[in-house]
Amino acid sequence: MLHPKSASYGARSTAAADQISFALPWLIHLIADIHQPLHVGQHGDEGGNQFEIENPFNRRLPFSSLHTYWDDLPGPPWLRGKKLEQKAAWLVEHHAAPIQADVRVWRDESHRFLAMAYPKAEGGLLPMITEDFQRQAKEIAQQRIVDAGYRLGRLLEKIFGTGVSRGTP
Repeated sequence: MLHPKSASYGARSTAAADQISFALPWLIHLIADIHQPLHVGQHGDEGGNQFEIENPFNRRLPFSSLHTYWDDLPGPPWLRGKKLEQKAAWLVEHHAAPIQADVRVWRDESHRFLAMAYPKAEGGLLPMITEDFQRQAKEIAQQRIVDAGYRLGRLLEKIFGTGVSRGTP
């Protein structure tokens, strides 16, 4: 838990709590985005938003943009509570922590996955997600979300130091 009036917090930053509460979600969002291959991708398809796909593995949304597909790979947006904790623990157990590096390295890593981010199989109307593509994309997405999480944690530790509670799992 962040304590804006604590001595350690005040010594590391002069930002007001309202500035931090605005900036922190953006920092989280930007770190997540740079770890998603489509965010460092091809010009002209708006990060996969203009690239439509068929996805037989999603009965709720069998046709979508490739960007939507990649955004949903780590898990559904409604994942909360114990199930979210279990998923996070599984990801950390099955994926190695990355080197911290800097934002250029993070971008370059995502860029190396770009060619694998686009399905090659033709469906009835659109490029189609195959079983092999689904398996590979999930593996990439899982590793990238673990990378982003570790790096975000290290960055927050650097910014806030002891102002972050160790009591939160």
